[in-house]
Amino acid sequence: MLVRHSLAKCNLLFSPGKSPIFSSLSSLKFCKTSVSAARAEDDTVNSYHPSNLEDTVSQILAYLKRVHPKTIVESCYSRDLFSSLSISQVDQIIEKLGVEKSELVVVFFNLLRNDYGFCHSRPSVFVVSHVLAERKRMKELRTVLMQMVEQEGSGSAQSLCELLWNCFRGCESTNLVWDMLAFTYSRSEMVHDALYVIAKMKDFDMLPTIPTYNSLLYNMRHTDQVWSIYYEIKSIGSSQSDYTNSILVDGLCRQSRLEDALSVFQENERGYMEEALGFTNDMERDGVGPDVVTYNIIAKGYHLLGLMSGAWETIRKMLSKGINPDSITYTMLVCGYCQTGNIKEAFKLQEEMLSKGFQLNTVSYGVLISSLCKIGQNWRSSEGHSTV
Repeated sequence: MLVRHSLAKCNLLFSPGKSPIFSSLSSLKFCKTSVSAARAEDDTVNSYHPSNLEDTVSQILAYLKRVHPKTIVESCYSRDLFSSLSISQVDQIIEKLGVEKSELVVVFFNLLRNDYGFCHSRPSVFVVSHVLAERKRMKELRTVLMQMVEQEGSGSAQSLCELLWNCFRGCESTNLVWDMLAFTYSRSEMVHDALYVIAKMKDFDMLPTIPTYNSLLYNMRHTDQVWSIYYEIKSIGSSQSDYTNSILVDGLCRQSRLEDALSVFQENERGYMEEALGFTNDMERDGVGPDVVTYNIIAKGYHLLGLMSGAWETIRKMLSKGINPDSITYTMLVCGYCQTGNIKEAFKLQEEMLSKGFQLNTVSYGVLISSLCKIGQNWRSSEGHSTV
């Protein structure tokens, strides 16, 4: 089996004897004091005889390999066995299952965490992470690493990177684990830790994926570093997505760097705009609801390209989400319709805008007047001028 082979290669890094990744670090903590906390204390002072420890590990391994995973979860016998496990026993079982029975290691890991309140050690988390990565179970991988990152907190990237490199670099799936670690740090808004992981990845000839860079770019869109991240993506030869460009434009607009935003925007034209509107769906999936500023930026892009149908599609989507247009939205649409010669729609919008308490600025009225003059409706031009 590919997973077994991959982790077996990792195992060569710390054989023979007991793995230093488990012996050199604090292995396992209990989140709940109600489950075998006293047993953990006893294990720390070596109250268990080694032969008993090994016998228990062997017994549980034999049991886990013999029964169906569903039986493991539901069996009272399983509960009696697992509730008395010590710290070092759990670590040994996870290590051995990761190599010999990888399909069971996730079941065992989740059962201890969810039903017994175990807070797994870093090495145990990484063993399970590599199994999940090898099987392309990316959502579960993200959840496991996110829980560890939130538990470890800001500033933990250095020690986690050292552990990953020293003990897991032989695993075929380790690139995915590194990338997901950087992604989870970024999603947890631990930007400096995410940057550290990415720097180490480059040192070890591993490349972050575009989703990871996009997450980092999004978190830094309010800062001057947004450009440096963007150029880094380009410098390593990664194919940035239109989602990447959308984040960059949004960030530049929020920093009032409109010329830079327009420059990026015009490089991508219509294909970019279609992706930009799809970007709002990605934001919603990630739990970040787009606001009126985001929709205005996208609508403005369509306007600049003369694609008023796209601008209206953007506004309709905004309205369907319960977000009301502001004066910028109305002004942009009025100017857009004037520039495409649709004066009737422009005036309808002007009247709707005024009825809602918004006011056109002098530039917008100037566009209306100019458009009316071009089509010979001087009477309306004079009326518009008096309104100004």
